[in-house]
Amino acid sequence: MVELYTWRKYRRDDEKLAGIDWEELQRLVELISKLQVIIPDEYRETIEERLPTVSEDTFNPQGWIGTYPVGKKLLRVLPDPKLIPKDQFEEMMSELAGWLEYLGPFLEDFLRFCSLEPIFKFLLCESYSRRLTEYTEIALSHFIPRDVLTSEHISPELRGRPLWEKTLSLRAKATYLLAYGKVEFSFRTLQNLLLVRFHAELFREMKEMMIRLTSEVGLPEIMKDWKVYMQYHEAFINNHLWRELFEESLETVFESAEILEKTRRTAKGIWREIIDLWEAYRFRRAFLSGYKDRFDNAPKPLSKIYELWCLKKLCDIFEIDRKEITSFPCRVKFKYVGKTLTLYYTMERGIKKYSGILCKIPGASLGIPDFVIENGQEKKIVCIMDAKCKSKLSTEDAQRFLSYIFDYMYPHNDQLIGLIFFVPKNTVKIKTIKVKETEIHLIPMTPSTYIHVKDKIKSIIKTNLS
Repeated sequence: MVELYTWRKYRRDDEKLAGIDWEELQRLVELISKLQVIIPDEYRETIEERLPTVSEDTFNPQGWIGTYPVGKKLLRVLPDPKLIPKDQFEEMMSELAGWLEYLGPFLEDFLRFCSLEPIFKFLLCESYSRRLTEYTEIALSHFIPRDVLTSEHISPELRGRPLWEKTLSLRAKATYLLAYGKVEFSFRTLQNLLLVRFHAELFREMKEMMIRLTSEVGLPEIMKDWKVYMQYHEAFINNHLWRELFEESLETVFESAEILEKTRRTAKGIWREIIDLWEAYRFRRAFLSGYKDRFDNAPKPLSKIYELWCLKKLCDIFEIDRKEITSFPCRVKFKYVGKTLTLYYTMERGIKKYSGILCKIPGASLGIPDFVIENGQEKKIVCIMDAKCKSKLSTEDAQRFLSYIFDYMYPHNDQLIGLIFFVPKNTVKIKTIKVKETEIHLIPMTPSTYIHVKDKIKSIIKTNLS
């Protein structure tokens, strides 16, 4: 596992990248760019980070964190420690992994639309499919492993190799009987069973993904070649020779180290390569299996992770009922100081009705704040919040946030309150900017500062409810 950091440019000759299959890395990054069609427009537009970039000599993961499978190695991208130290980031991820696990469908949508997990599942299958196809062609053109089965038979006719000693013994008892041996070949070997199993596994995964992706976006041009590999696996397992081994191959526990070692002991040449490929495939597939592994490893925008963590902390601060969160975490109701409020997370529906300016400008699209707290009884927005995974806000960040405040709150409220969560460099103090009836609070929000700001966040919201 090689650790890299976001927004850093790494040269091909960097010591950290020694042994990396650079062509595989280039191909992977290029495919990511082409397969962006998988992520729907409405989700793609909310992702702030540029996609990873690669050239003949350099690689920059940009703001995408997660695990990148490159050849026989894994590249793990972490946030730049100058922004978020590793211990703080791991605390965030640990909190989120446990919290998101009971929000199963929500996590599935996040991984499906806001991460590169579908793309990397595609790449995982495509990479191993291509190699297995090549290895299979080499193996079949040389020698197919087989077991030699010998058996002894007794009959009046000689139908095999004579067994003279046995025949002489029989002649002493019955002169008309002959003993002979037969040699037969069986393709029911562990190597062949593993080969059938490998083709079957890849075919199943690729078929499922093909159905899913084509139902959502149609068949991207790049997948037409990929489909050829899937058809190869299907044809292989349906061939009369291998079809007879299919059921047994599924029943054989090739995940067992003991069985795999037994398979390896009798394997030679290209068959050892196939076994190595199977082990690598199982290992790579494992990091896209369980919730925690999938969430940890799926390449995803750091800004979205920070948003999710801020969402969790808001749910903690206002002690929002778990059932509310589980039913639909993007819109949760909660009670605070005797009021029934709703917390929205990146949802236009529900807050669109409050737009009083942009909705009247032809061609203008409404902005969607990260978080909005609504007082439905009084039909007004209590507070608008944004999460910025950066230590220094840009002019564009500030202008966009002001547009949310004045579009959604100004037409309906006497007091305008906004919170911007950001990653501080060395402060736990909240900075408040107050101009007439408008208050904007810059809140340093990380695992280490949370304890210092949580009560102040509650107090700010309470002020606008009185």
